[in-house]
Amino acid sequence: FGLTCVGMDATENGIVYAAIVDRTGVITQTGPLVPIMNNIIMSITEHMDFNTNTKRQFKPASATNDHSIQYVLEDSIGFVSAAKPTFQTRICFAFLEQIKSDYKINCDPPKMKRHIDKLMEHYSKDPSVDKVLQIQSEVKEVTEIMNKNLMKVAKRGESLEELEEKTSVLAENAQLWVKETTRMKWKRIVRKFRKIILLASICTVHL
Repeated sequence: FGLTCVGMDATENGIVYAAIVDRTGVITQTGPLVPIMNNIIMSITEHMDFNTNTKRQFKPASATNDHSIQYVLEDSIGFVSAAKPTFQTRICFAFLEQIKSDYKINCDPPKMKRHIDKLMEHYSKDPSVDKVLQIQSEVKEVTEIMNKNLMKVAKRGESLEELEEKTSVLAENAQLWVKETTRMKWKRIVRKFRKIILLASICTVHL
């Protein structure tokens, strides 16, 4: 099925047991806690209604060896898992749905046992199997991108303020230049006008 299996310690947080059962008993089972969970699962199997398609979970308790237990019943076949108490139940049910789907393709017990081992490792350790966690991760990523963009905008805002300040200084300097230019222009006009008056006065005296 394309999954790689790595050894899983019974002390790790995750799915520690899985089985496929019918009304006659266990078809196949696997996991580091098979010796401990076998009698517990057999007891649960005895009370399953194999004529009904249903799902059920048992919270961690002394009767379940302080593990959560889940099962999915469909077409008189039961798919069972046990997990550490802190492990997300929704991942366990996703794991069982995957086994149920794959069992329809290949119902050979030895092959399914090996495949379930790989699935157990995958669903216990790969964060991508938890859709809720994946969505939360995507939301976090989008939030981080938005924050970065806001920081860039804020930085640009500071640059624009600086540019506005520089523009204001340039505008003031331009106004001063215009005023100074106008003043010098009038000064030249007045000087020129004085020369004209002076020449006119000289001409009048000689006449």
